[in-house]
Amino acid sequence: VALSVHLEAKKEGLRGLTKEELPKLKPLLMQCYLLFPLLLLIYLVGTSTYSIAYAAAIAIVAAILVSLFNKNTRITPKRLLEALAAGGQGMIYAMMSSYISDYYVNVLQLPLMFVLVLMLGARVWVAINDPMMGTIVDNTKTKMGKYRPWIIIGSCCNAVVLILLFTNPGLRIGGIPLHIYTAILYGFWGMTNTMADIPYWSMVPSFTSDPGERNIIATIARAFSGLGQGIISIF
Repeated sequence: VALSVHLEAKKEGLRGLTKEELPKLKPLLMQCYLLFPLLLLIYLVGTSTYSIAYAAAIAIVAAILVSLFNKNTRITPKRLLEALAAGGQGMIYAMMSSYISDYYVNVLQLPLMFVLVLMLGARVWVAINDPMMGTIVDNTKTKMGKYRPWIIIGSCCNAVVLILLFTNPGLRIGGIPLHIYTAILYGFWGMTNTMADIPYWSMVPSFTSDPGERNIIATIARAFSGLGQGIISIF
């Protein structure tokens, strides 16, 4: 990895920071409190005080609280609203990751091998579908922009498919029709999730032209996404 980065930097003409460009030590020490969430996470995981998911959720909450001490990183109402969508997406993704396989095997009594092959096939399709969705979003031109229509359509469709995923419409447990039903819906869930996820994370950098503000918005969104996943994993 280091060699690849070095060669790419040489190719692009990138260089390291000079001594004059390096951050001053005193301002950095003034921000050492930002390390508290990381140290807290290491402590909680190292002492096995809580589960990994619980420890991560606590550390994320600590990071959000620590950010309030600096006006540049403080979570404003606008930043909060922009990050809540990421929190919701994280909760839905965690729900799928944590419970769908258990539901399929223990409730619908589908063969474990079928479930494993289904999920593997879905991952392969996601690797193909994500770039396709990115291309579609880039070429979208509407009055609402190119991101918002897909986020709205994808979120609404994803919510409906999620409900259907955990609903048996009366098909015989373990039967072939149930296999087909679950396979189709699982594939649709991945597609609708991509339909909302790709434009959302592509939209975040477009909120502002300020690189620093973009980084803060993206970081807050990722924090809320992780918090949403942690909440589902805990409860």
